[in-house]
Amino acid sequence: MTKGQNGAKTPSPEQFAYVRSISDIFALYILISAVILAAGAWYLTTREIRTALQKGAVSEAERTAFAILGATRSHMLKNDQVLVHQVIEEIGLQGSGGPVRVLAKNGRVISSSVSDSENNTIRAAECALCHEKGSSSVKDAGFRIEKTGKERILTYARIIPNSPQCTESCHYHKKEQRALGILTTQIPLVAMDAVYANLVDNVWMLAFIWGSLSCGITFWALRRFVSGPLNSLSEKAQAMAAGSLDERVGITKIREFDAAGYEFNQMAAALQKSQESLRDINASLEDEVEKRTGELLAARVLLERSERLASLGTLAAGIAHEINNPLTGIMLHTSLAMGETSEQGKADLERVSSEAQRCATIARRLLEFSRSDEPRTAPLSLSKVLAESVELARAHEAVKHVTVVLPESDATIVADQQQMIQVLVNILINAGQAMSGNGTIRGTIITNGDTATLQIADEGKGMTEEELARAFDPFYTTKENGTGLGLAVTYGIVEGHGGSITLASTPGEGTTVSINLPLAHHTENMF
Repeated sequence: MTKGQNGAKTPSPEQFAYVRSISDIFALYILISAVILAAGAWYLTTREIRTALQKGAVSEAERTAFAILGATRSHMLKNDQVLVHQVIEEIGLQGSGGPVRVLAKNGRVISSSVSDSENNTIRAAECALCHEKGSSSVKDAGFRIEKTGKERILTYARIIPNSPQCTESCHYHKKEQRALGILTTQIPLVAMDAVYANLVDNVWMLAFIWGSLSCGITFWALRRFVSGPLNSLSEKAQAMAAGSLDERVGITKIREFDAAGYEFNQMAAALQKSQESLRDINASLEDEVEKRTGELLAARVLLERSERLASLGTLAAGIAHEINNPLTGIMLHTSLAMGETSEQGKADLERVSSEAQRCATIARRLLEFSRSDEPRTAPLSLSKVLAESVELARAHEAVKHVTVVLPESDATIVADQQQMIQVLVNILINAGQAMSGNGTIRGTIITNGDTATLQIADEGKGMTEEELARAFDPFYTTKENGTGLGLAVTYGIVEGHGGSITLASTPGEGTTVSINLPLAHHTENMF
């Protein structure tokens, strides 16, 4: 059961109990036609055979009658009835036919090849053979076929015509008399009927063979040239309905079926092309949705991080202000107390002063983290800023002995030079610390459309996925004496320039920091 275009359910052919194949219908039609044609041919042929045989029998009877008339003519002219009777009797004895009779006009038997019928009067039906139906005029000849028992007999009658010799004074016939009498002869039709029956059997056998061959050939042709292509087309259509759109109909060399097959193949190709287009569109949409979803998730993460950093910045600023004043007092009194204490006390006061100084540094970093100073932007050469940052970073022990490979290319950005140097120095120091002060740091600049990407790659110990996920979180650090604020401050500065910063790392192989910043022509009116 399938659904049509309007939603209505369309029954499949298998659900119809009365469905027959087209070959069966045509075969039945051809069978009926063949039977009718065979019956018609049999009827016409047997009728022609019967007519031909009947004409032959009539011709034989006519020849016999003419032979008798010729043989008895001279005796009739002499009115010698004895000789006429002898001739007729001899002919009757020699022939294989029935009795031969000479009749008077009134139907009396004048002479006969059988003695029991002489001087008798025959039936009027035999006389009527030489009369036109419904008329008193006389025909020259006539015949009738009768059935006696199981046999049929042909009775032939011909008038004995009057002639001038018969109207001489020696005869009593008048000149206007047309017929002097009637000559009848009979021919049994047993042999003819046997021939006819044999021919009818042969014709029937030929008709049966012809009909059987016609039906067989027609049925085979229907199966081969009609049902075969139709079944193939149906199978291909069912396969297409099941989703196999690469099905195609072969060539049958039958014009109508090949035309239908061509249209079917065109339809299948169009459907296949449409399906492929839809598949490509769906794949493209899926990719686009996945891309947009990733972008939304990334934007959400960035938003959440920005909100978290903003909150932490406010908190950090408050804490820094609160602890700065006590720290200042501690360091002042420690300095004063150093001149009034012993050597052991001085060592203790120096440790107190060092830790207070460390706390002051943390407070300063907290203030840096919380500040959102508007960057003082100007066009900058990214490679020059990196080179300057390297020189400044080399003052740190972690970078002093590290090899730094500067990028060969350059890009012009619009940024605050001091803030960019702060960002790069922090990244370079982190890279040097990850390599324990030995190794190579490589810088690369890549431009793509309206952005420039500065990549700084080290050969350090790398980071795990968990460490990467929390690298920009404030106060998160894997260093023994780290504050966890360096990358957080870096993240805030880069974001403040309309850029982005990402990390890629493989444990044991190193970390790559990618800083994406807008190019100068893209940021002319940005700040």
